[in-house]
Amino acid sequence: MSKKNGRPPIFTPAVIEALGEEMLVWFRDPKNVWLKDFAILKGFAWESFSRWAEKNEHFAQSLKKAKDMQEAKLFKLGLSRKVNPAMVIFALKNVAGWRDVFRYDVDGQTSARQVPDDPWSDLREELKKAGISLTRDASRSAGSKAGAKN
Repeated sequence: MSKKNGRPPIFTPAVIEALGEEMLVWFRDPKNVWLKDFAILKGFAWESFSRWAEKNEHFAQSLKKAKDMQEAKLFKLGLSRKVNPAMVIFALKNVAGWRDVFRYDVDGQTSARQVPDDPWSDLREELKKAGISLTRDASRSAGSKAGAKN
């Protein structure tokens, strides 16, 4: 029986799984929105997370949950108008796989759906009809007239 040379691995399955759980706890904090910030905070390259997810199913599930949480947080930020909706759309396209809708006619012509000035207006209207209200950031509405209705 041959003996393996070299030092033992630092990142054992138990260590990687504990890191996955820590990532979920960290991400539950409302001020933590960007998942890669956790990797930076811990001193890891983002690619390490992908590599660990390939090797460890528990970590892969934690990473998937964190990505889902990130998508939901970004979406809600866009609806709240606390940040620039265009930036949220850009982020969702890059980290959550969101895409613009393209339609192809029978003759092969491509058309892109027009995005309104406020891409969230249709959704806000539907939420309003359903009786769901969204609050505005007080600092953004400070310049509005007192008593004005939206």
